Amino acid sequence: MPLTLRDTKGSPLTFQEMDSNLTYLESLAGPFENGSANYSIQPKTGSNTAGDESSTVSGGFNNIIIKSGGGSCGCCIPIPTSSTSRGSTIGGGINNIISGEYATIAGGYSNFTGIGSCSTYGATVGGGISNSSIGSGSTIAGGGQTFCEYNVASGFNSTIGGGARNTVSGYVSIIGGGLCNSASGVSSTIGGGQANTVCSTYATIGGGYRNTVSSSEATISGGGSNSALGPSSVIGGGAFNTVFGNCSAILGGACNTISCFKSMIVGSDIVADRDCTTFVNNLSIKNIPISPAGLPIGSVWNDGGTLKIV
Repeated sequence: MPLTLRDTKGSPLTFQEMDSNLTYLESLAGPFENGSANYSIQPKTGSNTAGDESSTVSGGFNNIIIKSGGGSCGCCIPIPTSSTSRGSTIGGGINNIISGEYATIAGGYSNFTGIGSCSTYGATVGGGISNSSIGSGSTIAGGGQTFCEYNVASGFNSTIGGGARNTVSGYVSIIGGGLCNSASGVSSTIGGGQANTVCSTYATIGGGYRNTVSSSEATISGGGSNSALGPSSVIGGGAFNTVFGNCSAILGGACNTISCFKSMIVGSDIVADRDCTTFVNNLSIKNIPISPAGLPIGSVWNDGGTLKIV
């Protein structure tokens, strides 16, 4: 039965005509199976099954845009209540759920955008499996290797590029990919790797394994089991290196420790014990000047095999 339209603006439809129109619109929402369906409403109707304006499911199977929560998504993550899901879109895929305004799920399987601690707006999941974007403006591009190896972006305007079991809860924070990484500091970044943790503001881990940054503006480029615990400290790489001191750095190596301020270690198995000092295991200086002429105070020069300081 075709859709019955009004002859002129403001003219009423009969109850039979209205019932026929509802039957027609319901046919657009199929197919139904075991009580589930895709709710795909044409843009001209201006509504979806939740009764909110301009929300659309374009394809796939068992995808739902809901107004009220309750229950759980694919990995038993609770779905809280949303007052509205207007302006949201599901492009396709299977078992995807949106409970939030102006949200998008492009496709994939069992992905979710919804309500975090506050109302969620503009969250996005590009695809993947069992990913949950629950912070306003948060984005998960994809990832989730197998069922329930999901990524969760709960920080406002946070981003996860891919990988699996990654969690971003810091405001404007990013995880590029990898496995089991966590970024909870404001404006924190993890490029990738595995089991890396950033829990401080403006801090960065480039990659590697089991690295931890827990002080503001600190950086670990890579390596394994390194810890940057001092503000503005840096670890270039290596393994089992630890920096407690402010503005201190370990270039690489292994099993080094700095608790002094503004000091540096180049080597291995060194414990720094003075501020503003560079520590090395061995030092080889090449191309030393053989005359002090033109050198600034503090420079080293070679006087016939004897090192001297200007």
